[in-house]
Amino acid sequence: MPENRQTAVALLEEAPQGGARLERACAELGLSVRTYPRWTAGEALKTDVRPPALRPPPAHKLRTAERAQVLARCHEPA
Repeated sequence: MPENRQTAVALLEEAPQGGARLERACAELGLSVRTYPRWTAGEALKTDVRPPALRPPPAHKLRTAERAQVLARCHEPA
């Protein structure tokens, strides 16, 4: 989401002014240190350019009934 990215960049720009290291600020946001320069390169904030894709569920995904059986077994008293 662009607004989340704008907020993250604003926080990362504010962090060094408060005495925090960029590496630590990125870690707190769950971002790589290389993400910040990639987002801010150029004049405008970069947007997500990955193409949206609908991906099929994995072939080995449990069906609803199978998942219910596994969960029932996990919640049985030992």
